[in-house]
Amino acid sequence: MAPFVNRTGLDAVGGLSGGDRILVSRQDELDKLSEDALAEWDRVFVLQDAAQDEPEDAEDRENGASGGDAGPEDGASGGDTDPEDGTGEHPADPGAGGRRERADPDAADDPGARPSGLHAKMIAVEHGWDVTWYVGSANLTAAAFGGGNVEMMASVTGKKGRKGGATGQGIDRFLDGGFEQLCEPYRRIEPAAEDPEDVIAARERLEAACDALVDADLRVACASSDELWTLTVDGRADLPADDVEIVAWPVSVAENQARPLEGPPSWRLPAVRLTAFIAFRLSVPVKGVDDIRMTLRLPATGLPEDRVHQILRSLLDSPEKFLAFLRALLGGLDAVFAWAQDGGEGREPVDWGIGTGRETLLEDLVRAASRDPDRLDPVRRLIDDLRKTEEGRRIVPDDLFAVWTAVEESLAREPRP
Repeated sequence: MAPFVNRTGLDAVGGLSGGDRILVSRQDELDKLSEDALAEWDRVFVLQDAAQDEPEDAEDRENGASGGDAGPEDGASGGDTDPEDGTGEHPADPGAGGRRERADPDAADDPGARPSGLHAKMIAVEHGWDVTWYVGSANLTAAAFGGGNVEMMASVTGKKGRKGGATGQGIDRFLDGGFEQLCEPYRRIEPAAEDPEDVIAARERLEAACDALVDADLRVACASSDELWTLTVDGRADLPADDVEIVAWPVSVAENQARPLEGPPSWRLPAVRLTAFIAFRLSVPVKGVDDIRMTLRLPATGLPEDRVHQILRSLLDSPEKFLAFLRALLGGLDAVFAWAQDGGEGREPVDWGIGTGRETLLEDLVRAASRDPDRLDPVRRLIDDLRKTEEGRRIVPDDLFAVWTAVEESLAREPRP
């Protein structure tokens, strides 16, 4: 077991025993080895992700737990150091009169933090009825077993015991005691192929175009025309590359309505679909480069003042939907969010009066009037707006309006704080 391994180190320890060969190391180190280098090993493991980053509680930190006994005063570096420069030796340190160790990139900057990843170096060799464990500083590398590293290993020998038995200190006892549950079989991860230079350059052009689009002087202009409105994206975007194509569309319509940004693009829309939020898709004609989509809220002019009310009227086209929305308004932000998640559908039968076994609209209104009268202001504006038309009076029928009027009259008689 070691965090750093190479072919020389594995060959050096591979012939120490005639039994099964078991290797535990790091994923990235094993990936560097050839298939032939691992062919002589019967089982190869890496630590599971959950075993490499154990949570640390506050009590451990207060007690100075660091995941090991050695502290800075003991000369410990807090991590593994077995770098190799291709020759099996560490680079010379001209100021130390010997050799220097490369700091482990995984070592934590905080001396009180627990180490993560595999740091242990250990060799177990079974011989006859006995087993010898070697524990120390040596990784399974050429620098440790044939180079100039000065290493130290301590050994202890004992009875290995029987597999599944209750006594002994053999390898099977160690694995069955819980360590194997922290491991998983090694599976090679092939390095991802590097993208060609033209793909990398195209992605950079797309990113630069995104930045230019954010800084562009674009705006939305709306103009009424008969029953529909014309929404236009005006302005200019100075792009750093000529091969970047940009199309745009209002977020209130589908992407298949996208049009080139040059033009300028415009759409004929009903008032309820007018918006200042414009979606963009940026693309380049280079294979392997994904399009980028983004949405910007642009400055807008010409939007109808009653656009919100028109949108509400388009959504609240039945008494059931109106009741669901009304209760959402009375219930606060959480209730409005739940209403939106539900799609604005009202699935309960309409009950404007006092019901049995469930909360009623009258109770909602009275509660809001007593606790937070200002919450009824948007209800008042919505009901007044809907009652102006015959269709709105169908959505807000006379019996509901009578309930609302009674609440309004009670509020008028009580002075507000």
